[in-house]
Amino acid sequence: MNLKQAFLSCCCALLLACAGFASAQDLKVTLLHVNDVYQVGAVDKGKRGGLARLATLKAKLREDSPHTLLILGGDTLSPSVASNTFKGAQMIAGWNAAGLDLAVLGNHEFDFGPQVLRERLAESQFTWITANVFERKNGKRFAGLRGSVLRELGGVKVGFIGVITPDTAQTSKPGPGLRFTDPYIAVRQEAARLRARGAQAVVALTHLDIEADRRLAALGVVDLILGGHDHSVMQSLAGRTPVFKAGSDARFALRVDLVFDAQRRRFKHLDWELLPVDAAIPDHPATAGVVAKYEAELAARLDFPVGDTAVELDARQVNNRSRETNLGSWLAEIYRASTQAEVAIVNGGSIRSNTTYGPGKLTKRDILTILPFENPIVKLEVPGRVLRQVLEHGVAEMHASQESGRFPQVAGLRFAYDARRPAGQRVVEIAVNGAALEDERRYALAVNLYLATGGDGYPLYRDLRYLLSPENALSETAEVIEALAKSGQIAPQIDGRIKRLD
Repeated sequence: MNLKQAFLSCCCALLLACAGFASAQDLKVTLLHVNDVYQVGAVDKGKRGGLARLATLKAKLREDSPHTLLILGGDTLSPSVASNTFKGAQMIAGWNAAGLDLAVLGNHEFDFGPQVLRERLAESQFTWITANVFERKNGKRFAGLRGSVLRELGGVKVGFIGVITPDTAQTSKPGPGLRFTDPYIAVRQEAARLRARGAQAVVALTHLDIEADRRLAALGVVDLILGGHDHSVMQSLAGRTPVFKAGSDARFALRVDLVFDAQRRRFKHLDWELLPVDAAIPDHPATAGVVAKYEAELAARLDFPVGDTAVELDARQVNNRSRETNLGSWLAEIYRASTQAEVAIVNGGSIRSNTTYGPGKLTKRDILTILPFENPIVKLEVPGRVLRQVLEHGVAEMHASQESGRFPQVAGLRFAYDARRPAGQRVVEIAVNGAALEDERRYALAVNLYLATGGDGYPLYRDLRYLLSPENALSETAEVIEALAKSGQIAPQIDGRIKRLD
């Protein structure tokens, strides 16, 4: 079953609950939604996505539905190879050309810090809305953003609310000066204000995980949730409020038609369609020009070989966030060797490109696409009991989810776990370099600085001694490129170092 078939087959209940048929007496507002779009150009070797295709799609929809808005569910400024170079400016330029109308902040908007984000917001020719991020010093919303907007479209009033995950404080770099508040309270408050101003429908633009979106939907205060944060195409229904997510990198776009009774201006129902964004859609010329400009500069800097792989390297998100992969193990081995550590852990969420590589040449762009964060690799002295806690944390979400960004790719150790067991007891076997883990022995652990400072909730930042400090550490990308240069050709294999028993 392909992705579209799977999505459509699981949506039957939602279709029955939400879909209807517009009549000649109805008014229609069309929303074209994407989320987690990290590239201005096409992805999957040019087959899918691309802002130039999205711009054409929006223009085409407007021929049928003049009141069409292009909407982004957060995460676009980072991470990517281009964003490391241009700090997200290429995405803003692309969205400006494509005609983006509304966006909510995602956690990765803060990857370069709040000041760079302020600069990108100032460059935007579209509206950002986020209701639950505040400046600690004055209690005002970050960068003067609005929490919601009310748009009059074709004689009806539609309200839009934006909220971001509070976990942004741990998963990105907003700094200590910002406060992330409860998204549910924020949506309740903004929805009440919008209804008081005459909104006939209220849409929440969210950058939350699917469980949080479901809880929000169950409150019944909005008519529709268009979400982000999750990178898979998703749908849900809680009460009468549908939730949609469109995947990542604009491989798909979601069209939602809000249908209103023309006489009473009452919201009646919604119709929706999942649209593939592929080569059948021609590029919008102005947007394509922006893409070409940034692509030419990147190609000159990055498109040269740095090594070779004899086997296919698996950088796919779902695998690196749920099981041992040959790429994850190879990266962990580089962490360990480059720092002379006993063991190493790489969080699967740091492997970003979501594709495969080789067999064949690897370029500098390939490596930076796989590891766009360029995190320093540090070395910590950790007791065995803490290492056990670290592995427990790494698999903690596997009982409820098929993937998690905290999932550990490892080197220097082997472990087995059973996701059916109670929290804190799921890891049932750990061996370090062939010997059973000793709780009181101290081990040298290599991790990236993100994990060392508590990223993804890892319990590593309290009372641990650095054996290699951030100030003296090299970035993971630099170490990988050096390892490739030394080895020439690589051929990493899966060897069973991680076993899931359930």
